[in-house]
Amino acid sequence: MVFLLPPICSVRQEPPYVTTTKAVPTSNEDFRGYIPDLLEKLAEQPGCDCRFNLRLVADGKYGAWDDESGWNGMIGEVVSGVRVATVLITAFIVHDLIRDCGPPLPSVTSL
Repeated sequence: MVFLLPPICSVRQEPPYVTTTKAVPTSNEDFRGYIPDLLEKLAEQPGCDCRFNLRLVADGKYGAWDDESGWNGMIGEVVSGVRVATVLITAFIVHDLIRDCGPPLPSVTSL
């Protein structure tokens, strides 16, 4: 009989979205925050095959292109085979990444 482990989900420690109860987390029970709670709730949904083994991103970065080594951070882990990376993202970050997405978003001070 073959037992397949759930795929790895790369996370970045960022309170209150992801925190750890141990310096070196070894299981999903060592993670706390909105993102682990959300993934747990999704896994409880009927017909949802979305269980993951949470793991802190090795270099603690979101990910950026390096001309010498390629992608690093969470993006690099996904490119290298990690199934999922979860992180807090805002429309402001998305707008910065995708410059041609339309008119600029209003600043927080102008709301």
